[in-house]
Amino acid sequence: MPLTFNHTPQPTPDGGPFYAETDFSHAIVEPWNAFSSLTFLIPVIYWAWRLRGQYRHYWFITLAMPLLALGGIGSTVFHAFRSSPLFLQMDVLPILVLTLSVSVWLWAKVFPHWIYVIGLLILYSVINFWLIGLGGFSAHAQINISYFLRGTMIFLPALLLQLRTNFVGLRAIVTATILFIVALIFRRSDMPLAWMPMGTHWLWHVCCAIGAHYLALYLYLLEQEPQHVSSLQAK
Repeated sequence: MPLTFNHTPQPTPDGGPFYAETDFSHAIVEPWNAFSSLTFLIPVIYWAWRLRGQYRHYWFITLAMPLLALGGIGSTVFHAFRSSPLFLQMDVLPILVLTLSVSVWLWAKVFPHWIYVIGLLILYSVINFWLIGLGGFSAHAQINISYFLRGTMIFLPALLLQLRTNFVGLRAIVTATILFIVALIFRRSDMPLAWMPMGTHWLWHVCCAIGAHYLALYLYLLEQEPQHVSSLQAK
């Protein structure tokens, strides 16, 4: 999942960025980045087991887990081979769809009408386009800003729901938020260190995978409190 401080004037075969670990002379171009991406399958397997027999009730989490699995597999293939733009899209698109879906799902619980959700999405798109396309930031900063905005679109409605649902799932959403912030730090600071020559991008994957579990736990707990959500939407 894109980008590091390790710059190079030569383009990559897939059009993606270079990482601290990138070495095209190896059969597995980025082994740590590739294998750490498989950690996304751990929460998928866990929630598939935990929700067995209840998939219809927890339909959103049930639909979200395949997207997380696709993102993990796509990230693994992308980092392992770095040979096709298709692999880059396999890394990016499932997680993009997943994060936007979670955001819409949460905002729909905050606002009483869908028109507000649609308006917020338009505002988000305008801000994202301005910062990424017109803000004059480096490619590295653009991607980090994009992830930050997506994270904000998830954790802001979760915070509003906390204040209005008697703090349902507080520990889970706080843990997910902290993990996402730490993950962004690892992603931004990816560079070879004396004690970690493979860089820190792989820790971005690990922290995001653990954070995804706690975010799913929050959504699970929120679905167990329908009376709070109903009272929310009635306001």
